[in-house]
Amino acid sequence: MRLLIRFVLLLLLATAVYALWPRTPHLTTFDANKVAKLETRAWQGAKAGASLDGAMALYQLYDRQYGLSPVSAVKITQNQARALNLIRTSPDAVDQEKALPYFETALGEIQFAVNRPMDAAPAAQSLFHAWALTTQSAPNQEIGAAIAQSWAGLYDKPASAFTQSANHYAEAMRASGFAPGSSADWQQVESALAQAYTQLAATLK
Repeated sequence: MRLLIRFVLLLLLATAVYALWPRTPHLTTFDANKVAKLETRAWQGAKAGASLDGAMALYQLYDRQYGLSPVSAVKITQNQARALNLIRTSPDAVDQEKALPYFETALGEIQFAVNRPMDAAPAAQSLFHAWALTTQSAPNQEIGAAIAQSWAGLYDKPASAFTQSANHYAEAMRASGFAPGSSADWQQVESALAQAYTQLAATLK
């Protein structure tokens, strides 16, 4: 019994150390291929309505690739997962608007976590707009323009700097099958995301 209690206490201590260990949050250094794999898993989870695997992928994305604290990673994961689920299940554009506050909260938490100036609210509005366009099967260029505007707010660079990477990201969004009646091509999603993040990393250097 004492051995079990010691084990539990050690486990709690290890969890506390992991949660409180100092981190250096960042948005500009990441492994493009790993980010692509994690984001693909997150979208797969959202598309299938399987919240656990998608949520775990989002958590790992913000915890491991962007160096955010576990608390911030959990908050961002919860809100982005809810936003994606609403985007996927909403019957019309009006109902889709319910996803916007969750995008705003998620990007606001990113702004707080990295502690740097950014236009989180406009970035969230543009990200929501991009996903709404995706469900309407809008052209890649139109979706990409919205993504470029979102990244401009996050990274404090002109939207034109992100045109190429944002268009790859738009290709991935369209391949996700979020538009009604469309099917997903997850291999294409991951490939396009890898290209998007590779180009994004080069832009942010």
